[in-house]
Amino acid sequence: KIGEVLFGGSVSTNAASLASLMEADKVYLVGQDLSFTKGWAHSKGAILEERLNFLESRKFRREMHNYKQLFALPQKTVEGINGETYITNEKMLIFKKWFESQAKDHRWVNLTKFGAEIRGIPNESFAAAFQSSNPQSVLHVRNMVQNLVKDGSPYVNPSLLSSELLNIVQS
Repeated sequence: KIGEVLFGGSVSTNAASLASLMEADKVYLVGQDLSFTKGWAHSKGAILEERLNFLESRKFRREMHNYKQLFALPQKTVEGINGETYITNEKMLIFKKWFESQAKDHRWVNLTKFGAEIRGIPNESFAAAFQSSNPQSVLHVRNMVQNLVKDGSPYVNPSLLSSELLNIVQS
């Protein structure tokens, strides 16, 4: 129902809630380090990081943007997935606490390799999580989704997408 997606302040928390609301058997969290892993605010290849490539100039450097992100709020420490200590901040701790508060009600799995431990959500390697999956069914679903959006439209028709996804799941 509209307006009932639980949210925790980030796109990731909204996406996890929406996937659970859509009755996903499991929801896999990827990239939820919730810390400044290896000293970076965003992972390499993240859309924000890529946008910074286009904005770079002599007076605006990507590294300076990262530095500002690292020190915009007071730094805190957090225990990592493998027992390490990571630097984070209060904003990311809000997301971490939200995931932890929701964990008991959902079948979420954290596939993130490094970063803050999210208590109550098991951590697995990406390979282990999908080792029992049928690669052909994964490719089939990926191809079907890509075909839905490849016509170049600037948006996806939500009702058409819903019905097509339902057909994919049922086939």
